[in-house]
Amino acid sequence: MAEKIYMLGHGDQERGFNKDSEGNAPLPTFYAWEDGAWAEMPIDVEHLNGLTGMMTNNDPCYAVLFVPYTAITFDSDNKVTNVQFPE
Repeated sequence: MAEKIYMLGHGDQERGFNKDSEGNAPLPTFYAWEDGAWAEMPIDVEHLNGLTGMMTNNDPCYAVLFVPYTAITFDSDNKVTNVQFPE
């Protein structure tokens, strides 16, 4: 089996991924779980191609999980530091 990867993507804390009144969507920020912490991933062709590859691969298959912003902890630099999952 291939390496298991855990990722988190988020938009604006006020609107999520929803567009503003002018029709502009927020730029997403992506994180991967690495070495016991959420590490921000750059948004570039290499990483987006890797994400596409993951979503089209069956080893392992991936699912999407929606997490409310109230379950995400951000630091003073707006970086994700924790995600609280239900027990």
